[in-house]
Amino acid sequence: PPRSTLFPYTTLFRSRFNLPNVFAIPHALQEVNVGKTNFNPLTVVMIGRIVSAKGHDKAIDAFKLVVEKIPQAKLLFYGTGSLQTELQAKIDKLNLSNSIMFKGFSSNVAEIFSSVALSICTSDSEGFSLAVQESLQNNCPVVSFDCYYGPRDMIEDGVNGYLVPVGDVEAMADRIIKILTEPRLRGRLAANCARSVAKFSPEVVASKWSELFCKLMK
Repeated sequence: PPRSTLFPYTTLFRSRFNLPNVFAIPHALQEVNVGKTNFNPLTVVMIGRIVSAKGHDKAIDAFKLVVEKIPQAKLLFYGTGSLQTELQAKIDKLNLSNSIMFKGFSSNVAEIFSSVALSICTSDSEGFSLAVQESLQNNCPVVSFDCYYGPRDMIEDGVNGYLVPVGDVEAMADRIIKILTEPRLRGRLAANCARSVAKFSPEVVASKWSELFCKLMK
């Protein structure tokens, strides 16, 4: 897809729907300070509503492959939703109940992201994905499906995480395994996370709104 300086999917959205008068302004990051937190090098997290669009079923399929290579690995689902019972049945059927767990709702997402090795996003589509933004803000690399529209605006493949084709659970598992088994790689990705989302600071986002208002008033 065509890329712009800050938000590569802006031009894609305009061309896809033939809407030249569209302006993409992201959600601004809030200041977060959780202090120094030790992270678990074999724990992965996914935060979001437990609904079909978020692709928890694909996350389970991918993590089955991860556990075959790394039996001690854990995947934690944070959030609530109508599909939890159905997904738990799938987890039980695959004998993954000791590896994949539902943790319910939490408002301490910064603490959660700071305490795990990486986060994942298996959505078929996203409007922006605050979970990806907040994960990177807390130095937690992200492996995500390269879905419309948000992840590519935040994740630089191989720099602060990885993008894989939508629905490709094998590629998702491969990248998770790579990060969990290569501590130096995980450290490099984590070191790039926070600065990669500096473009979402309140100052930068406010300037984009100011620019838009000035343009409209002309």
